Amino acid sequence: MPYYFAYGSNMDEKQMLERCPNIKYYGKGYLPDYKLAFTRKSIKWDGAVADILVSPGDIVWGLIYAITEEDLKKLDVFEGHPTRYKRKKETAMLYKSPSIEYDEETQNIDKALIIDDKNNLANYSAIEVEVYEVVNKELNLVPKLNYLNKLQDAAFEYSFPREYQASLHRFGFKDYNDKLQKAMDALLDYQLLLENAAYPDKIKKQEEWGGANLVVTGRESRKEQLNTEYPHDLVVLTPHWRELSWLVNTLYWDEKIAWQVDYTNKHFVLNQFGTAALEYQKENPNDNNPKGICLAVLYSAYKVFTSDFYKMY
Repeated sequence: MPYYFAYGSNMDEKQMLERCPNIKYYGKGYLPDYKLAFTRKSIKWDGAVADILVSPGDIVWGLIYAITEEDLKKLDVFEGHPTRYKRKKETAMLYKSPSIEYDEETQNIDKALIIDDKNNLANYSAIEVEVYEVVNKELNLVPKLNYLNKLQDAAFEYSFPREYQASLHRFGFKDYNDKLQKAMDALLDYQLLLENAAYPDKIKKQEEWGGANLVVTGRESRKEQLNTEYPHDLVVLTPHWRELSWLVNTLYWDEKIAWQVDYTNKHFVLNQFGTAALEYQKENPNDNNPKGICLAVLYSAYKVFTSDFYKMY
């Protein structure tokens, strides 16, 4: 049975199973004397996709799958072999999980076993793999974050070396900065709207916000119920609950702003919104205008969405 070395979006095992239902994950490893690059434009991903370039001394980390000949033919079709990508045989280094040696006297794990130490060849074995390389390369292209996130997720899940994970993040700086500018522009638009109290007509039918442990309500009885049944929820009780619920809902679902929010950090983000609202109420207990509390939450959104999530996650 042949082995396939995936270094791009095919490190997403779910995607691989959809393309090649008989593949089996075999292990992680690296391809020596190559470096990762993005040299081909993809309509599907709306940006550049991954490639390997010969580069003595460098390495490309990836996942190794056992694949049937039948599935390899299917993969050829997906990869556009031999016109878009060409398939070739290379020797990869398969990482073997060593037995952990623990020194009771020093209370340290043998540092030679750390995966970053690729020079410790006792932790690796050579394996022949099939790998795809772009045919017509266009250098210095930029991947979009939706594609790059596939690589980053796999690198984190499979514990690739720290330096390699950091290098993946650097590829996305340009797209990140472009998206950040769009987020700033959108936040400024909402600031102008709130300053002028230009709320949309649909706000009259706005329901209370409830999600990710944050609830915005205008009813004392509702707050008491939530405090009893869900004591860990953050509940904001305000007469301006329609305006505030609309704002939280709008910020959370605006793709220009909240593209960095997912299931891993949504509770943090919404907690920041709720905390900002409660702090404003504490400092301004008699404010009868929704502008103040909404601007306080908008400012918290500004701090969250323009912070460097790219380094945080």
